[in-house]
Amino acid sequence: MGSGSATRRGLIRAVIAKEKPDLIILQETKKEVVDRRLISILWKSRFVEWVTLPAVGRLGGILIMWDPRVIMVKDNLIGDFSVSIHIQKDAQHDWWFTAVYGPCQPSLRNNFWDELAGLRVICGDRWCLGGDFNVVRSIQEKINSCSMTSSMHCFDSLIQELQLCDPPLMNGKFTWSNLRSSPICCRLDRFMFTVGWTEIYPFYRQSILPRITSDHFPLVLDLAKTKWGPTPFRFENVWLRDKSFKILTQSWWNNSNTQGWAGYRLMMKLKSVKGDIKKWNKEVYGMLEMKSADLSNKISRIDKLEGEGRASEGLVTERKEAKLMFEELTSRKNQINYQKSKIKWFKEGDQNTKFFHSLLNQRKSKSTIERLERNDGSVTTCDDEIVSIISKFYKGL
Repeated sequence: MGSGSATRRGLIRAVIAKEKPDLIILQETKKEVVDRRLISILWKSRFVEWVTLPAVGRLGGILIMWDPRVIMVKDNLIGDFSVSIHIQKDAQHDWWFTAVYGPCQPSLRNNFWDELAGLRVICGDRWCLGGDFNVVRSIQEKINSCSMTSSMHCFDSLIQELQLCDPPLMNGKFTWSNLRSSPICCRLDRFMFTVGWTEIYPFYRQSILPRITSDHFPLVLDLAKTKWGPTPFRFENVWLRDKSFKILTQSWWNNSNTQGWAGYRLMMKLKSVKGDIKKWNKEVYGMLEMKSADLSNKISRIDKLEGEGRASEGLVTERKEAKLMFEELTSRKNQINYQKSKIKWFKEGDQNTKFFHSLLNQRKSKSTIERLERNDGSVTTCDDEIVSIISKFYKGL
């Protein structure tokens, strides 16, 4: 976007001050040298660190800035088309982030693909990358495009080969326009990541901001978990597979005695049964991972005793019961995941847990309401106001 103009620097600073990001990428900085003075103009806070890929003359340039109070960077790696930083989230989790600025010349794209493939090996399974790739993935990502070019084919193949998740934009289709009366619009900018990265950040939303200083829309990757209050009651199909569920539900219904008119009695019975079902579900299906881990440790302990020659009929029976229970818990987890994911691969037997958990998180992200239009046509992004508007709407039906 260029940062040489004082006006542009002021606009960039205003956007940063409003959004309050933890990490920022600027592409096409057109700066061979980035010093503390320029950084202090762009980032209002004095708590900032950065790494940059210098521009070649007035072409290119990448700048990554971050708040060191929130993000701890262990190392960095500078390539021909990218800047990567190694982030330590906590004692157990570290990951790589890469900012890219793809070449405009088709003759350089093979070098760009090779650099991304090499970074995939270096960064491993916890990797997120984003920026301006200067190429679209399909004809749907460019207005009036009618055929796939070789660059599109290569880019799409690379994404699949590197096993990258490519989430959709929440509030738009394109990230660049030539700003003309007959515009050419493309999706040149995007964030992508590996499945392993989604284990650290399971909630993510990719959206665009208003374009105020560039022909590119600012792109935002929000990793915060949206809070909408208590989780609503949902009926799980897996309950119907439990032989005791129907019997228990009937007893809960019969034991709920309430006085009053018929409609009130029905409402109170449903409320009482709902509470009983939630309590039963927590006891039977809650903490499945912890219960499975305990059973696994128990089986390992018995196997160890057997290897030491201390086997007995009691231990054999105990291991058999533990294995049956472990199989039952695994079956319950699979049934719950099947209902949530609704994926054909799972039905056909694919047990790729990481893949399906990633799909579940994508569904949650797509279902999130980030903004809502008021009756007067204006838009609000305030969580409390969105909840209030939705609540008033349904109460007024």
